[in-house]
Amino acid sequence: AFGTAIAVLVYTVAPISGGHLNPAVTSSLWLIGEVDTLTALSYIMTQFIAAATGVAIVWGCMANDTVSTAQDDAPPFLLGSNFVRPDVHLGSAFLIEAMGTFLLV
Repeated sequence: AFGTAIAVLVYTVAPISGGHLNPAVTSSLWLIGEVDTLTALSYIMTQFIAAATGVAIVWGCMANDTVSTAQDDAPPFLLGSNFVRPDVHLGSAFLIEAMGTFLLV
């Protein structure tokens, strides 16, 4: 569901913003010369600021909804946690991510 949502978002806003949804996309477009250095840096800084703002908003909304976990090093809640399921090999997960990045960039 996450990947599909990102794909829909990219294809929806790409005609308007060029699809610069994260620093990986912006860096890739900068590397191939589609975006000049100053624009790429301003996009990346804006993306980091927007991400930090989004995290703060989600944290503020969910701070009271903690999940008790058996592990001491686990996050207080798993909202937005990305991980590879135990039944998926790391090589397969890497290939899936690489294919998704290729399609988006």
